[in-house]
Amino acid sequence: LLEEWLKDWKPSVSLNKATVNAMQEALVDAFMDPEKALRVRNGVPLLVSWMLGDSEELPEELVPLAVFTVELLLDQADGVRTVDRVQAEKLLAAILESGSVTNSEYSGLLVSIQSQFANLSANSAFWLASVLEHFLIYDTRDPEERTAMINMASGAALRWVELLNPFDAELLMRIFRINGTELDLLRDEVTESKVLNENRPFSRVGIYSLHEAATAQVVNWINEKWPEVRVETSSAHGAEERLTAMVKGVDVMLVHTSRAKHAATDSIKVAMIPGEESKIVRVAARGASSLWRELNKWVEQLE
Repeated sequence: LLEEWLKDWKPSVSLNKATVNAMQEALVDAFMDPEKALRVRNGVPLLVSWMLGDSEELPEELVPLAVFTVELLLDQADGVRTVDRVQAEKLLAAILESGSVTNSEYSGLLVSIQSQFANLSANSAFWLASVLEHFLIYDTRDPEERTAMINMASGAALRWVELLNPFDAELLMRIFRINGTELDLLRDEVTESKVLNENRPFSRVGIYSLHEAATAQVVNWINEKWPEVRVETSSAHGAEERLTAMVKGVDVMLVHTSRAKHAATDSIKVAMIPGEESKIVRVAARGASSLWRELNKWVEQLE
């Protein structure tokens, strides 16, 4: 039913401030209605998909609604579900990437994220890494306030040392290092060589992504972990000769888009040599953390 409604909703860019305010009020009313709350919360992914649209970019007019939705999702009296956090993280990335957030909205987002730390477990390590990354790779409105939030997050991560798997530990260490914070989150039995995985079975990585900041960050991580690996990137919106040539020459092609159908992704599939389709690794979530996770998964299955 919600999918049918979605087809009839007007494009987000046509909304004015009064309409956005009305939508915020409707969301609050629905979340507080015992008969509607669960259905509306389950329908939030459709709302998020509509806000981001085919371009995966958040229109400036919808930034206040997106911020409001994040704060609403992370402030539930009956507890915040994993799916709520996932949708909040997806919106957070789009909000910060848009560059249209106000100082007060930015502060509100920091408070909402901080409110989750006490209730997170080691199973939420990837979510924590993702939200911290978004605050770190996009421009900050309040460096001191952001640093205070990151310091709180480091305390949560340190509590998980004995429970973190090697990948999550390594990722969190890389994220905190962006902020200049060195944390040792690896358990004693996990050796550095095991995490570094120096015996790499590949030499060229291709990345297609429209998110340049995330791409730049993951390229840095690849260069640190595997210095001899060559990385090629593209942000072309459609088919082009350079993208086609890149696809044919790499060992793995990370395709960073939440849309299954896209002009560039279609050209990537066409360019791939028959029988080597497994080299295409689709990354649906935003952020360098998601790119890094999928690349490491691909490496593990080669061993």
